[in-house]
Amino acid sequence: MLFTSFEHYKPLARVLDEIGRVFGEWLEKQGVHWLALSDARRREVAHQVMEQIPLLWIWDNVVLVGQALRDGLRTRAEVEAFVQRLRAGSVSQSCWHRGVGWVLSTTVNTGRATAR
Repeated sequence: MLFTSFEHYKPLARVLDEIGRVFGEWLEKQGVHWLALSDARRREVAHQVMEQIPLLWIWDNVVLVGQALRDGLRTRAEVEAFVQRLRAGSVSQSCWHRGVGWVLSTTVNTGRATAR
């Protein structure tokens, strides 16, 4: 199980580094050198890992990501594209899967309405 808090802003590339940290040794055995990968390639490898290895990744305070990303359109597009690919075949807006890997997003109710 992985846990990532979005209480403090992190770009998607840094969030995905959790895959490299946890699965780095396994990736090395597959001939994949996480630290040598571009951000785009890390997104692809993260999806591949989630297709092959059962995992639950909790993304906490995701609502804060949307608030932080309003000004960063490129970063927002990257996060949306990553999540959109996870959502393929998923059953809800807050729980997405890719192969055998699942991401559960949680939010804190701030009393403010958020747009999706």
